[in-house]
Amino acid sequence: MRKTNYQHKHRTNETYALTLTVMYETKPGEDIYVVGSIKELGEWKDINKAPLKWSAGHVWVTKTPLILQNQTHFNYKYVLKRDGNL
Repeated sequence: MRKTNYQHKHRTNETYALTLTVMYETKPGEDIYVVGSIKELGEWKDINKAPLKWSAGHVWVTKTPLILQNQTHFNYKYVLKRDGNL
């Protein structure tokens, strides 16, 4: 999977919803999660914080949008789990 940077320029005190997507063909028993440097993505510790759900075309999407406030830069990566294991 890949590690990605996110940058967004905006005024302070703004709140916005962010949906992450990745196209990846998985096999039965495989799931994709997002982990990252901010609280909403588990601060690199909690891989289960942001699970993705499969949709047609092998596109994986965050189950719920990430609600971010005053967050202009963070790092994240997609993680593949097989049968619940990394």
